[in-house]
Amino acid sequence: MTHTTRTNRGLLRGALTLAGLGLTLTGCTGTGDPAHPITLVVRDAALREIGADCAGATPYNYVHAGTELRFLTAEGTLADSHTLSPGVAVAADDRDYGEATRVPSLCRFTVDGSALTAGTTYTLSFGDRKSQDFTYQPGETAEADPVIALPPLGDPTTEDTD
Repeated sequence: MTHTTRTNRGLLRGALTLAGLGLTLTGCTGTGDPAHPITLVVRDAALREIGADCAGATPYNYVHAGTELRFLTAEGTLADSHTLSPGVAVAADDRDYGEATRVPSLCRFTVDGSALTAGTTYTLSFGDRKSQDFTYQPGETAEADPVIALPPLGDPTTEDTD
């Protein structure tokens, strides 16, 4: 059980590190960087080469290039949609894996939130699969860009502390 908790903490740290880095992201539709980027992080910890194109691994294999990500209002109407481009593999934690070419990673995508309304909660849909709710709060700086985490980030105050 402790191993799972430590792994989850490592994934949490990796996802939070992603949110704070303000990196130029890939996986957006159209050309150039989006005006209001939203980072989508698939926290699957799959073994990948860092920087390689990626898609969500089991159980998130429905998140991949070509999937339509839709933002649905509380009434069920379509507010915005994006066809995902390939994601980019980023390190899931800050451990040194030596000479390993494939390390635990997260798959990171980005989409443009320009058509979304600040403070509004949307239901995310990947193709025909409804996922989770997301309240859009655009960031004031690149370090504060909104992040959608699959699975959603848990409350760190409830995690095991050993």
